[in-house]
Amino acid sequence: MISIIVAVAQNGVIGGGNQLLWHISEDLQRFKRITSGHPVVMGRKTFESLGKPLPNRHNVVITRQQDYRPVGMTVVGLHESVAAACPSEEVTVAGVPGGMKAAGLPETVTVVGVPKEKPAVDSSKSVTADRASEGIKATGSPDSANMAAAGSLTDVTIVGSLEEAIGLFPHEQEVFITGGGEIYRQALPLADKVYLTIVHHDYQGDTHFPPLDPAQWKETFREYYPHGKNFPYPFEYIDYVAVNS
Repeated sequence: MISIIVAVAQNGVIGGGNQLLWHISEDLQRFKRITSGHPVVMGRKTFESLGKPLPNRHNVVITRQQDYRPVGMTVVGLHESVAAACPSEEVTVAGVPGGMKAAGLPETVTVVGVPKEKPAVDSSKSVTADRASEGIKATGSPDSANMAAAGSLTDVTIVGSLEEAIGLFPHEQEVFITGGGEIYRQALPLADKVYLTIVHHDYQGDTHFPPLDPAQWKETFREYYPHGKNFPYPFEYIDYVAVNS
């Protein structure tokens, strides 16, 4: 199940300079509540604007840069289309038991995008280990099944396209598309649900969200607020489901 979650100004703007143009604490809390425990799919620029992976969510980053690795973050998997194009680089895979020892590697090893000719990691097996020092988990194999198994964890997987990102997870699992503008544009025809926040104020920005066609989307929920605790303008939440979903 593909869901889009987005906040849009009344003139269609969603951001500028790769930054959110408003701060509504209530909306941020809603975003966290809805997406926690689910995969979140985003473009590279959106991911970098966050500064760190969203906690308690499997972060999937879409980029055309085949050698992209977020600095100072733990990447648990590279989709095969990305890994095949990359030499071995560094991603932390911690506390991996027996299989790694059998391959002559230490229990805590830095492995990223292991080339296919290196048998260090058996990608046919699911390897999951606690990283106690970080309070999160990582999967030790870059294959799709293992990456999808970590859907409620604070992990980062890098893929080359939206189709690859969606393909990591079973159809019944709700996968959230979180931006930016181009990723939203690609995802909208595929989406089953939209969680929309409308900010009733005009903003100047360089990124827009397309209007929803009422013939294709059915409203299922609406909640209006005249202002936020620390936000002066009205906003409302509207949920839609695809008519043909």
